[in-house]
Amino acid sequence: MPDTAEDFEAKFDLETLTRAQEIMNNPGRVARAKQFAEAQRDRMNEAAKNLGTGTRVSNMVRGSRMQPKG
Repeated sequence: MPDTAEDFEAKFDLETLTRAQEIMNNPGRVARAKQFAEAQRDRMNEAAKNLGTGTRVSNMVRGSRMQPKG
């Protein structure tokens, strides 16, 4: 029986949750993931500034539960 879109989505969600739990149980990985996300946000802000569109990325990384700075 072929996988349906719902089956694929449920499997992807479970894998994502499992990886997130593994990361959350390792403080060093949490810190590195947060640094990476902040660096990505900063690069996106810089790219938006260079485009001159005035678009800014919020202090929160989309889809994350990390707290914004300050």
